[in-house]
Amino acid sequence: MPVDRSHNHRNTAERARLAAIARRPEADLKRDLGGGWTVATALAHVGFWDRFAHQRLMLFLRDGTLLPTTGPLVDALNDGLLHQWRLLPPAAAAKEALAAAEAMDAEIAAMSDAVIERYLAQLAPGALPLFLDRTRHRKEHSDQIEVAIG
Repeated sequence: MPVDRSHNHRNTAERARLAAIARRPEADLKRDLGGGWTVATALAHVGFWDRFAHQRLMLFLRDGTLLPTTGPLVDALNDGLLHQWRLLPPAAAAKEALAAAEAMDAEIAAMSDAVIERYLAQLAPGALPLFLDRTRHRKEHSDQIEVAIG
């Protein structure tokens, strides 16, 4: 049975949304999202998590290690990095979010069926295939941003 690669289409669609957001004027990228977050920091956050997922995927491809992340670790990273994300120029944050998504999506699209099957076999029952389908996280933030900028 062939491997389902519908994640590639979903990743592409959400990456296109990020690209549209990244092209917005600087005033939109500086828009406040609440809690100390702006559109630009949300984009930097999305870029970080795509880069981190990419590095975790590379580790898996190299030696089969699935490096887990847990809620407390995710929260600590977000809280610790928010200050640095605020320091990024908005256009740089937007550019990095898109570049990270492109790099991750290219790696995913290039994965062989055998590698995808090996990855899926190692997931806990009910776990989301976060290395394959990057859309959930991107969509969450794109939705939030689109509401804020109209």
